[in-house]
Amino acid sequence: MSLHGKDRTPDLSVLVDGNAAIMEMLQNLTSENPAHIIYTTKQLQERLGVSDKTILKWRNEGILTFSKVFGVFFYTLESVLEMLEHCKIKAVYSSRELSRVA
Repeated sequence: MSLHGKDRTPDLSVLVDGNAAIMEMLQNLTSENPAHIIYTTKQLQERLGVSDKTILKWRNEGILTFSKVFGVFFYTLESVLEMLEHCKIKAVYSSRELSRVA
């Protein structure tokens, strides 16, 4: 990925080569920050074990935040974690209480 100047902003001219250039740029990002870990729709389907229709529904209903570049959808790990946290259903019993019952 080519970077410009002191602020190290990405050179967006590489995007003209299409999806391959986008994916190469994204794969070159090395960070543990969930905001910097990026998935395509196909990758997200595989990670979560859901269909493309489910992801489409989440996008359309505003449940999952996404970016769209040249017709390709991208999702950050951070947005997936936020969705999961927002949709979380609290357990009725704690694991400690369950172990006493068993």
